[in-house]
Amino acid sequence: MKLRCAWKHVFWVSVLVGAMATSGLGQGPPEVSWKAYADDSTAQSLAFSPDGDILASGSYRRVIFWRASDGGLIHDFGDQRALPKVAFSPEGSVFASTALDVIRLWDLSDFSLIRSMSADFASGIWSIAFSPDGTLLAAGGGIYTRDKEVRLFRVSDGELLRSFNAASGAVVTDFSPDGSLLVCGSGVAGDIRVFQLSDGSLIRTLATEHSVTGVAFSPSDADVLASCGADSQVRVWRISDGSLIRAMPVPNIPTHVDFSPDGTLLIAGSYRYITILRTADGSVDRTYDEFRGEPFVWSTIFSPDDLHFAYSTGHNGKIFLARKQNPGDCQPAITLSLACKPTNNVIVAKLTGVEIGQTVTVNASCDGSKEATANDRGKARAKFKNVKVAGCEITVTGCPDLADSCP
Repeated sequence: MKLRCAWKHVFWVSVLVGAMATSGLGQGPPEVSWKAYADDSTAQSLAFSPDGDILASGSYRRVIFWRASDGGLIHDFGDQRALPKVAFSPEGSVFASTALDVIRLWDLSDFSLIRSMSADFASGIWSIAFSPDGTLLAAGGGIYTRDKEVRLFRVSDGELLRSFNAASGAVVTDFSPDGSLLVCGSGVAGDIRVFQLSDGSLIRTLATEHSVTGVAFSPSDADVLASCGADSQVRVWRISDGSLIRAMPVPNIPTHVDFSPDGTLLIAGSYRYITILRTADGSVDRTYDEFRGEPFVWSTIFSPDDLHFAYSTGHNGKIFLARKQNPGDCQPAITLSLACKPTNNVIVAKLTGVEIGQTVTVNASCDGSKEATANDRGKARAKFKNVKVAGCEITVTGCPDLADSCP
């Protein structure tokens, strides 16, 4: 959940060129529960509170709390200066936001400021992350300017405990779920460095050869790390030996990567696509596109209850909460039409908008159930023979609003 793009000027050119080669991918837009407007710029940073009740956004100057249930405004922290990053402590009592090179800690009970801490980064803070026990806060940044670009602070008193050598800037950071490791990804050097928190030692360097735009530890396995970068790949690594488990291509340059709460899925946003990948085998679970009128997808994160995901789109300040679809769920783009042939005792159910390669179950009240698999155009069909056509109702499993009957 820690993405900050350090190479944004290069990003614009790369993502627009890549867009020309990726039209036609995906199965339509996600099922949006609500949308809100942060301001007139990109909400680069999103974070859910641990209980899932609050969605925080950090855009060009503003930090805002939204009610996750309906998108209502809870609190506006006002002008926080350029590109604030946001994060909740794991126990949910403290909230962190940034303003240039300053970190601010807030008491969530009354939104009062607890303290401010200077990270002393000449080019600002690009990422923040709490340790799993909430006692530490890491901040990464300082592109090009220094060789020690990750700061580790104690939350209780704001003391700077250690600085880590993160090559040419730590634009993304995360802690392992057991709290023993800190990882940082470079937006310039294209490497990922893994540090031992107990002594600050560098235990592993993972080379990607491309700018790193996102890193995230698996919540269920401290030895598994995901990253994404400027080569339009999402990678899964094994920390213990530094091996690459798999690389998964996504449309355009992904700007963020996040694990689902159970660690079985990864979500990545890139230009006008959101891709959800299965971690077990690297296959695509879903690809959403057709973000009508939206400039590009920026930040993407799963909700703590694993029922939704949030995403933001660039340069218009829009934030969305969408329903996370699970296997067997109805896909919002599906349409159903019937070809009723009473003289032949045949009904053909035709479906469009089905995810490519996905199998759905079509039910006929006058017969039984049949499975239909979508072709490469998202179309599927089920044929029922030797049936009483008149009055036969056709439904699709998991889609309660999708039904039709023959006259």
